[in-house]
Amino acid sequence: MTITTIGTISITITTGNYNATSLINWLNSYFATTYPAISMTFTLNSSTGKITMTANQSFSVLTTSTCIRVLGLSGDTLTSTSNALILPNPCDTSGPRTILIKLPDFQSNSFNVTNRDVLTFKSIPIVVPPFGLIYYQNVDNSEMVIKTTMDKNSIEILLTDENNNVLNFNGIDWTMAFEVKNYKRYSPQINYSSSLETFVPDETTYNEV
Repeated sequence: MTITTIGTISITITTGNYNATSLINWLNSYFATTYPAISMTFTLNSSTGKITMTANQSFSVLTTSTCIRVLGLSGDTLTSTSNALILPNPCDTSGPRTILIKLPDFQSNSFNVTNRDVLTFKSIPIVVPPFGLIYYQNVDNSEMVIKTTMDKNSIEILLTDENNNVLNFNGIDWTMAFEVKNYKRYSPQINYSSSLETFVPDETTYNEV
């Protein structure tokens, strides 16, 4: 979050799982301790879910702020009126709703409607509370066909949320298991010489006249 008031202030919210109340408490404590001169306070409207910022002087929230969805920003520069600013959108501390598993080196045979790409291998919904264990098993045994003509010794796996933000597990251990089936199209070597056909399927020669 970036604010201009007596100068440009950049605030990095400590990594953690917040709800709206704990986030408001953190912000108020941070400004009271770090920037007491501007008397910046945050309050939450329980009916609208929107945050109101107040100070003892005018201020602006800049477009360089990255916590847009969390605080309810718009992505545009927001300027206070009479030293107060009601953020335009409800704050959202729910975090990612989906884990998208992407394979940038490959393309699937189907178009992912939600993410609008052909790189998403699987979408895993997050339906557990904060600090809960996310467990997913492919119980329907569905398969994703990946088209490629390359031989790969390694596979890049990219994990993003539904907004294509790369996920940061913040040091938490995670594991995934994949079953890979490799199918190759058989291309026999056929040589034609007059009426003689030579067919070599697997180093065994069959001649037919």
